[in-house]
Amino acid sequence: MTVSANAQARPAARRGRLASWSDTWRRRLLIGLVAAYVGLLILAPIGALVAGAFAEGFGAILRALSQPDVLLAFWRTLYIALITVGPGVRSSSRSSIAKKPPSANATVVSTRYMMPMRL
Repeated sequence: MTVSANAQARPAARRGRLASWSDTWRRRLLIGLVAAYVGLLILAPIGALVAGAFAEGFGAILRALSQPDVLLAFWRTLYIALITVGPGVRSSSRSSIAKKPPSANATVVSTRYMMPMRL
């Protein structure tokens, strides 16, 4: 028997040992059980949250979302996100090769990062 014929006669080796049919299915079953358990841990609270939100109907959600305090909170969140992410997006779009080194008289903290302190 040659080496290639001997290799074809054996099952495929995985991590230094032979993988049998039962090992493969046992591994797949355990992966499936873990995936289902993690999915349940994630989806169960989300389902409870959605069920609680729609308990009084879609009209109640629209009434709650149209309150001035809620709208103001959404706009402030968007404003803070733009202030926080905006400078990083602008600076990361430039090539790092083309950036100039800071000059000797440059300030350590730019004033645009101090924007939230001025609100």
